[in-house]
Amino acid sequence: TDEMLNTFKENRLEKVWIAFDNDKAGNEAAERLALVLAATGIKPFRIEFPLNSETELAKMDANDYICRVKNPGDNLRLLMKLAQPMTTQVKEKLLFSHAHGFPFELEN
Repeated sequence: TDEMLNTFKENRLEKVWIAFDNDKAGNEAAERLALVLAATGIKPFRIEFPLNSETELAKMDANDYICRVKNPGDNLRLLMKLAQPMTTQVKEKLLFSHAHGFPFELEN
């Protein structure tokens, strides 16, 4: 939200970890958020949760992960350390957009 983004700016945050669900909607939302954050000078990182052992097909979401692991705080900190920066993805999307002659637009 605009309120959160303003709070990030006011507090001079340099990095934000995105922990959305690893499905189509979550991935698209993470990408949109990463673009907004990068445009304001904040480095976005994506937390990826491990496979769900019950289905072996879907990755866990944040709530599943926290509820299922021992020492959730320590384990979440580890995932944050392993989080991948999304800055490269953002730059590639913007460069592709400009190279092909159409402006990249952020969706609300």
